[in-house]
Amino acid sequence: MCKAGEFCTASEMCVRCVDRGGALSFGAPMAIEVEGARPAFPRVREEPAEGEGVATQRLVYVATFGSSDAQIATATGWPWTAGEVVASAAVNSPQSESGPLLLPVDAPSPRADFPEGSLLFDRVIAGPGSLPLLFVADRLEASQVETFDALNLDGGSHSVAVAHGVWPYRYWFMNKHQEGGQVTSRLLTTLDGGVEAQELHIVLPGDCPAQGDDLAPWVTPDGSVLFFQAPYSARGDCAQASVLRSFYVRLGADGLPAPGDKAKMLLVSLEPESAVMTPSLSPDECTLYVASDLDPVDRKQRLYAASRR
Repeated sequence: MCKAGEFCTASEMCVRCVDRGGALSFGAPMAIEVEGARPAFPRVREEPAEGEGVATQRLVYVATFGSSDAQIATATGWPWTAGEVVASAAVNSPQSESGPLLLPVDAPSPRADFPEGSLLFDRVIAGPGSLPLLFVADRLEASQVETFDALNLDGGSHSVAVAHGVWPYRYWFMNKHQEGGQVTSRLLTTLDGGVEAQELHIVLPGDCPAQGDDLAPWVTPDGSVLFFQAPYSARGDCAQASVLRSFYVRLGADGLPAPGDKAKMLLVSLEPESAVMTPSLSPDECTLYVASDLDPVDRKQRLYAASRR
């Protein structure tokens, strides 16, 4: 029996989940039942218990509730509570929210005047062009929300990932680039402090480039492994790739994949027609969280958890 923070390998050895030297493999996904339709972007942080109790896991995700646009919701566990919409008009507006990311409770906020453990998210601003913008909230049940101006470049940004275990922080985020009347989506990385952002060029298995409107990045705290989604074709037909699958790629100190390094698929044993989206890891890195329509009975999109193996 392995200890907390460890997983059992095929050779029945206990290995720390944060040891990522070999291929990252996960077992069969188990459904997480939460409120809301088409849940996605599961992101989890650990929160201290009151008194001398056991620390709890806080899940944030996005889903639609009734006729509303996508909203940010939360649940606690394990096992998870059913989840509920975050009751803050500063976080959930009449516009559509997405990409929620709660920093660890002891991690400094990107805004110096906000407390530790900020919520980062994005919102589509109503109006001509409907540009997405990144925001920083002082907490989950926010009373203060400000635009994340350092990352809101060009035609708007969304879906931010943070290497919060290094200082200064390194960010990865999706950006809308406007040129000659055309708008393209690109995945950028930059260090906190105004360093010029660089674009990531990731190669998928089969040699197709990772491209799409939202790669939904998530990164390990040290910034060494990036998890993301991308349209994928099992036949290697890059132009016709339409099913979103999840991948990971190792990164250098500059936040970019090493030249020649390709991404590896997560949950590769699932059916090719099953979407596997918005991946992330638990704080101890022993559990992979995704959104998927893998259930062949109803093809409903649900959240899933898969244990490291």
